[in-house]
Amino acid sequence: MKNSKKFMAYLLTLMLVMSTVMLNGTLALANDNITVMIDGQRVNFTDQQPIIVDNRTLVPVRGVFEQLGFTVEWSETSQTATLRDGKFIVMITIGREHFTVTDETQQDILSFDVPAQIINNRTMIPFRAVLESVGCAVNWDNATRTINIATNNTTSIPSGSNWETRYGADGEIFEGIFDNITGNLIEGKATYPGGEILEGKFDSITGRIIEGKGTLPHGDGDKLNWDFLRTYVFPESD
Repeated sequence: MKNSKKFMAYLLTLMLVMSTVMLNGTLALANDNITVMIDGQRVNFTDQQPIIVDNRTLVPVRGVFEQLGFTVEWSETSQTATLRDGKFIVMITIGREHFTVTDETQQDILSFDVPAQIINNRTMIPFRAVLESVGCAVNWDNATRTINIATNNTTSIPSGSNWETRYGADGEIFEGIFDNITGNLIEGKATYPGGEILEGKFDSITGRIIEGKGTLPHGDGDKLNWDFLRTYVFPESD
């Protein structure tokens, strides 16, 4: 009787371990097969592949940014990756929800959707926030599980991206590429009923323009033309 109970306990433990392995295998499979393209060229990752964490895609920082022409330095003491090219210096610290971007004129503190983290001894970062901060256009193609990245050397997202027109509840017209998670316009043109037109890149969370140009109504039918910097934020309305 005792042997029978021991065997049943052993069998239950084995089944629990096997189910855990199978679950982990399923999760790993779901996170595999993500392709990253830069200006139409595929990024080849030698070991750690892009994965999905908390509904956000994380990519190995070295594989992507070295192909973009950045040098990548790692400080074990501060757990910080420093990315440098001829224009930008980006500093990313593991576990923090913010990172810094410095260019020729200013330093900005920007936010991640999820913090950078180390997975299999590789620094993994949410791709969109950092890439857009250094002037890249980014699109996630859910059908092919592909991240398309366009640098300043190209005029648009590579072919295959979904450029479409959507309409807002108050008569707005949005034309361009939309975030698959929030549904907000991330690159393109927004036309508002009052005559305001904004063109450029938009924050995927707030929907506000972060880089580009705009035509704003002013006075007796006059219009003002504005250039928006990467860090421009609209004042809160009264």
